[in-house]
Amino acid sequence: MFITNITSDAQGLCNIYIDELKAITIPEYDVTNYKLKSGLHITSDMLSTLKCREQIQKAKTVASKYLSYRSYTEKEIMLKLKSLNFQDNIVEDTLSFLKKYKFIDDYSYTNLYIKEKISLNKYGYNKIYTNLLLNGIDHNIINCTYKSLVNKGYIDEESNIIKLIIKKKLSPYDKMNKSKLIAYLHGKGYSFDSIDSAIRKISEGFYEDILER
Repeated sequence: MFITNITSDAQGLCNIYIDELKAITIPEYDVTNYKLKSGLHITSDMLSTLKCREQIQKAKTVASKYLSYRSYTEKEIMLKLKSLNFQDNIVEDTLSFLKKYKFIDDYSYTNLYIKEKISLNKYGYNKIYTNLLLNGIDHNIINCTYKSLVNKGYIDEESNIIKLIIKKKLSPYDKMNKSKLIAYLHGKGYSFDSIDSAIRKISEGFYEDILER
């Protein structure tokens, strides 16, 4: 087998023709790295290597398309690539590339996710923790990031609970309303201890300063 032609396009990809037939499409840097040129004899092993490089490029393109819309975790990208029948070694190489150049970063993803869900949805720790686990984030990353944000003063669960209670307009003094309120707040991801503490503060009247934060 011999390379009979190499053409390039505007995207930095090269079409490699072997024995007059288009065989593979790989990035220009692979052409340079493997010193490919017209007339070069290609062994079966070399062709297999180049086809692997082609698959890696395809996987990178697919991943980049997803990441152009929103952030994804490493697990989410892995599952998407596997669903498209990319082989494990191709997926692993692609993930390594994406992590190296920070296209995916579970730490940054977790930090932004927590800030967004607290700011927009007023979620509590339990719901945030569960959702991030489902997205494939390691529990140590979740706990470390959450604790860091608490220490920086970004997260104040008690304040968020009190604001939700006031907004919900359900009186914690009425037994039926209190049950609904607790169920609602627990569904938001707050622990029963945190909910009880917030309700107690409202009952004692120590919450006006919290509403001003």
